[in-house]
Amino acid sequence: MKRPYAGVLALLFLTSVVLCVQAEDRRPDKEGMPGKKCEQRLKMLTEKLGLSAAQVEKVKAVLDDQDQKTKTAFEEFAAKQKTIRKQADAAIEAQLTAEQKVTYEELAKARPEKPGNQSFGRGERPEGDAPPPPPGAEN
Repeated sequence: MKRPYAGVLALLFLTSVVLCVQAEDRRPDKEGMPGKKCEQRLKMLTEKLGLSAAQVEKVKAVLDDQDQKTKTAFEEFAAKQKTIRKQADAAIEAQLTAEQKVTYEELAKARPEKPGNQSFGRGERPEGDAPPPPPGAEN
């Protein structure tokens, strides 16, 4: 019997992997450019595990393959997400008045194109609309 949710679970897993990779790339303490991740990880594994030259070569191939597969998966995911977003936009616009459509299109133009960025319709906070300070913080 086929599992009806297997595809959904696979997509959720892929999404979480992509988001983790994105978050990892954006960490402020991350050294170097994103393309250097494999080199940095290989260096760390070599030092921590005491890899031989033959092992370094094989592990580097594995990391390079993982990097390429991750990039490909992300590109496929981004393309699919863009298609889904366009379909959703069209479905939403079908529910709007002509005046609302104009405003909605302006909001859509201001929306970043990067996948995973959920800032649709949000700009900078208006002055005086800042969140309250954490408890115990001095003003």
